[in-house]
Amino acid sequence: MGCAVQDTTESRGLPISVETLFVARLRCRLAKCTKTRVTFCRDRPNICDGRQEREGGHIVTEETASKKSKKTRVLKVIGLIVLVIGGMALWMFGPTLLPPKPVDAGIEVGIAAPVAMEIRGSGGAQTTLADEMGKNGMVLFLVRSADWCPFCKAQMVRTDEIRGAIEAKGYALAVLSYDAPDVLAGFAAQEGLGYTLLSDEGSRMIDALDLRDPQYEADSFAYGVPRASILVLGPDGVVKTKYIAKDYRSRPSNADVLAMVEGAQGPGQ
Repeated sequence: MGCAVQDTTESRGLPISVETLFVARLRCRLAKCTKTRVTFCRDRPNICDGRQEREGGHIVTEETASKKSKKTRVLKVIGLIVLVIGGMALWMFGPTLLPPKPVDAGIEVGIAAPVAMEIRGSGGAQTTLADEMGKNGMVLFLVRSADWCPFCKAQMVRTDEIRGAIEAKGYALAVLSYDAPDVLAGFAAQEGLGYTLLSDEGSRMIDALDLRDPQYEADSFAYGVPRASILVLGPDGVVKTKYIAKDYRSRPSNADVLAMVEGAQGPGQ
């Protein structure tokens, strides 16, 4: 059975009754017509039953409308995916484009850090901050993780670029996290880092410095991480200056760190 009503030159532009349209659609369905169009006068309102749509002066069959609807849904899904990815990228990297801001938290300037507290080096051996101290003190970075924190990893890599400048001023350079020693050792080997990495599993040192990030509950994998921080310590462990990040995604530049060290130095140093 063929399609009952075709789009012919003779019929183009002529009005068609609802009854004729209904019969035409019914016969086209029975004939499984895939591209049938029934002519409809351009200056008349659409008389479809909700399952058809007007297109260029013609009534399009339900199958044609379905194909267009599917295409529209696909485009909407693609648009939603792009929007989600863009939002995530903005959340992750947006703060890195803004000047870093400190927050007043943690151990106070002028207070001595617990330099005799035992922690471990990346090789697993016991050590202390006092053991790792330079002639004029230490520049101590506290990072969240060298395992899963991309902001920490980037900071740790670029910090190695100023290791020589810091050591030339008589300071040791060290990074401390709650990671296990083997995690720190693996990252240091992978990136070729030349400074000291310290493991504070259990976060005892982090807590002693009052720098635990409070936003994580005990059941979180990030429980026990410190706020992203930089402490400039004197040889006796007294905090000379500090930077505690308000947003862990935003960290000071190398130039900012060197300015901190320069400002912490006393006369003759």
